[in-house]
Order: sequence, then C-alpha cells, then structure tokens
Amino acid sequence: MKVKRNFEENASLRELSFFIMAIPLGWFFGMRFFMFHVFTLYLFSKMLFQSRRFCIKKAIGRESVFLAAFIALYLFAILFNLNQIPASRLAATLYNLSFWGMGLFLIIIFRLSLSKKDTDAVLAASSIFGLITSIFLAFAYGYWFLSGGSYLAFYSPFFRILPQSLKEIVLNSAPLVHTSLVPSIIGRDKLFGKPFPRSPGFNIYPTALGLTMIILIGLTFAWYLRKKKDKKILALLCLEGLTLVLSLSRTAVLAFIPAALFVGSFVLFQKKVNRKIVAIVVLILVVLAMFFPYQKVINVMSSFRGESTASRIGLYRLTISKALERPILGHGFKPRTEEAPVPIGSHSTYIGVFYRTGILGTVAFLLFWFLIVRRWFRVRSQLAVIPDLVALWYGTGIGLFGGLLWMFTEDIDAPPIAAFFFFIVVALVLSLDRLAEEAGSRKEPKLSVDTENRNLNP
Repeated sequence: MKVKRNFEENASLRELSFFIMAIPLGWFFGMRFFMFHVFTLYLFSKMLFQSRRFCIKKAIGRESVFLAAFIALYLFAILFNLNQIPASRLAATLYNLSFWGMGLFLIIIFRLSLSKKDTDAVLAASSIFGLITSIFLAFAYGYWFLSGGSYLAFYSPFFRILPQSLKEIVLNSAPLVHTSLVPSIIGRDKLFGKPFPRSPGFNIYPTALGLTMIILIGLTFAWYLRKKKDKKILALLCLEGLTLVLSLSRTAVLAFIPAALFVGSFVLFQKKVNRKIVAIVVLILVVLAMFFPYQKVINVMSSFRGESTASRIGLYRLTISKALERPILGHGFKPRTEEAPVPIGSHSTYIGVFYRTGILGTVAFLLFWFLIVRRWFRVRSQLAVIPDLVALWYGTGIGLFGGLLWMFTEDIDAPPIAAFFFFIVVALVLSLDRLAEEAGSRKEPKLSVDTENRNLNP
C-alpha cells in the first residue's frame, strides 16, 4: 500500500506572510537591499533544522538543476575574469549573483515545506501588500499635485546611523544601495517630452513596481477565485490594475496584457463556452490584427519616453557587440564605461546573462525557464478536480509569463521586491504537484496501525 507522507513534518512557512506585510517597514528603515536575502536564508536554515527528512533530489528537482548550473557558471565566469573586475563592480556583481541563489533557496523551501495553509496565507498577504502599495501610490501622486510638483525622498534611519565614510561611498558608487537607504516616494520623469510625476512605490525604480504589480495581480486573482469571487477582492484587483498603469512602465503594461490574455484563454475554455462564439471572437481578433496600425503604436510607445528608448537601443547594440568578444564564458560582470549611462549588460536579463556568462551560462539559463514553463503546462492535468489549485495555476501563470516578458527589457537580479515575488511565483509553480498530493492525502482515510498489538479488525 502506498503511504502518503505527513505534510506537517517540515518547517512551516507562516512567517512568510508576516514578512510580506512587513515589507513597507523594511522600506522605511532602509533595509530593502538586504532584507529579502537575509529572510530567505533564515527560512532555509529553519527548514534544514526542523525538517525530519531532507531529500536533495526531491528538493532540487530537474528544473532547478539548471538554475544551480547557471549559478555555478556565473560564479566561474566571475572568477575567470576576476583580475579585470574593479572592487566596486565586484561587490555589485556578487549582489546580482545573490538574487539567483535566493531564488534557488526559495524553490527548495517551497518544495519541501509548502502546505495549503501556507499558500492561503501567502496569497492573502500578497493581496494586502497590493492594497498597501496602491494606497501608498495614491498618497505619492496626491502629494505631487498638492505640493505643486515637488520631489519627495527621505534619509532612512539605517542611513542616518552609518559612518560618514560609508555614506559617501553609498552616495557616490552604489546607486542600488543608495535608493534603498534614501527611498524615493515621488519623482519626476519626462513623458512625451513633458515633466510628469512617477513613483517607484516601495521598489527601487518604477519599472520594478510594474513587475511587482503584475505578480500581485496574478496572486490576488488566484485569491479571488479561491474566495468564491468576493467582490471586495475584485475591487482590489481593479485598484492593483490602476497601480500597474500608474507605474508608467511600458514594459510592464505590455508584458501584462499578453500574459493575462493567454492565461485568460484557459479560463474561457475551462468554462466550455460555445465553440461558435469562440470562433467568431477569434475571427474578429484576426481581422483586427490584419488592420491594426502597428507602426503608429510603435511610434507612440517610442515617443512615450523617447530618450530612454534611444538609450536602450544603443545599449543593447553595445552589449551584444562586446559579448561577442567573449562568447563562451562571458565577461562575468557588468562594467561601467563612458560609452553608456548605465553598466553594459543592463536593461535586459537575457542580453545581460549572455554578456556575463556567455553561451554556456545562457544555455543553462534558458533551459531552466523552458522547464519551468513546461512544468506549468504539464501540472494542469493533476489539478483538474482541485479548484483551489486551478486558481493558483491561473495566478502563477500571469506572474510567470508576465515576468518572462518583462525580463526582455529589464534586469530581474537587481530590484529586491520584484525578484523576491517573482521567485515566489516560480517556487509555487514547482510546488503545485506537492499541493495536489497534499490535497489527495486529505481526502483519503487515515490508516491506523498498532505496531505492538497488530490487531486488525474488519
């Protein structure tokens, strides 16, 4: 007889929901740039000490082997090019690398410890954080208009207690740490050539807020379906959608739309809608696609933030040309040069990975994401009779595909909040089979065996 495993044997993830709701506090105190790594390491250590059994094969899984391989190749590329990496860029490079380690740890933690109660808590906490973020953004834009267009930032308590020498280093050569220690509430950007307010929310920059909102919308949508379509949660979804738009991130909005439509198509077909209606809708979409003014839309999107668009295109060309100089192992780090306003290899996870780790690292990287996507498709058949998990499947699909599209023009290994939530989505995808097994074990009657008195009554 197949004996179901005890799902209470491993460490609980209940602290994760409290941590998610405490993110604004970490933002206020200036701990955003390291708090996610520290908390993940805490959860991982707790799991190792409290778990009765630790199966490395089950913890890592086939998919994560390629993530581990990518991390190893990335580290090897750094060591291979170590003599060419300045000290300031070495610290930044190791910080970028740490995000992938955080992701691997989260996957292992979820695969071994996640339960239905933990999942419910994470979805609820993510929805609450989405609400807090939306309210915060409303305050930020309200301040801007009431103050006549004033920029607003503040020195965090953690920054205030730093020695003056460290403050100067942070302000002059560590922009990512700087944005964490001196958080910006509302800033100014140029849209269509005119100044306009733009807030990063609790993130380090607005485009990271865009990805965070894509993921939060997906998780809130899963919570909405699991809570039998509560109207209050529907209102929150609309509010989160508005916050996504107010991030003014073209990449995020353009990534969310196809991701939501793609996952939404599964929802549509799940309800067994009349095939004739579906055929008519598809025909209308095809006709509209044939006459859609693509060039005009591209021109409008390009002029939305014209300087940024031109800068990115130039950066991509420069990065690819430099990457081809060392195509096998890559350069190992993203250098700052006078040729570009940001480090070479920035503004695209995929191009940046190729620049830093070469063909070898890129192959491992792409295989990892290919297997994640394949797992998302394949696990659907296991969830057919478990509505709560089908809802989670939909929600993680929005976050997963939205994030993969977002990474074409942004770096996932720099913004802490966005990266943390994105790897939570990946970990949830890889834990869906575990949750399905747990749901199945709850439905089966418990087998009681008296090992001393083996008295089996019919």
